[in-house]
Amino acid sequence: IGAGDRVVGVGTYDRYPPEVDTLPRLGGLLDPNIEQLIAIRPDLVIVYDTQTEVRRQLERAGIPMWGYSIKGLSDVTATMRALGERIGMAMEANATAADIDARLQAVRARIANSPRPKTLLIFGREAGSLRGMNASGGYGFLHDLVELAGGVDVLGDIKQAAVSMSSEMVLARASTTVKMWIER
Repeated sequence: IGAGDRVVGVGTYDRYPPEVDTLPRLGGLLDPNIEQLIAIRPDLVIVYDTQTEVRRQLERAGIPMWGYSIKGLSDVTATMRALGERIGMAMEANATAADIDARLQAVRARIANSPRPKTLLIFGREAGSLRGMNASGGYGFLHDLVELAGGVDVLGDIKQAAVSMSSEMVLARASTTVKMWIER
C-alpha cells in the first residue's frame, strides 16, 4: 500500500517485496521473537487476532498494536483497506486492494469455462520426504485460491484451513488425477 519505508521488521516467511530481505526477521505467527520486537520499539505492531500472548506482552510494553484475522480470500483486501485506514493511507490501500480484486476477477473470468481439475495444495512437509505434510483444507484463503484458479479442492470436504496428511491419505484421495503443488 506504499508504506514500505515505515516497516521496521518482518516475519520469518515474508519474501515480497525484495526489500523485506534487508529488515530484521521477527519470527512468525507461531514463533514470534517478542524480545527483539519490543527492543525495536515500533510505532505499531500488526498482530494476528489469535496471538493473545503477543498482544499481552505488547500491551505491557506499551507498544500499540492492530489486530487482524484472515478467514477467506476476501478478507485479504478488506484487511489491506482497514490497515490503510489505520495508518493514514486509506486512498493508497483502497487503490491497491481494488487492483488485486480486479486481477482476481480477471482470473475468474478467464477460467470460467475451463475444466476443473482435482487439486491438492500442500504448503509444508518434512524436507526430502512425503511425511509431515500440511495441506489446504476446505476453509480459508488458500482453499479460496485453489477454487478461484479453477481447481476442485481435494480436501474441500474437510472444513479446516490446514489438514495434516500422511502419504496414505494422499493416495486415498487420489481416485482421479490430482495436481499437486508442493512448496519446496
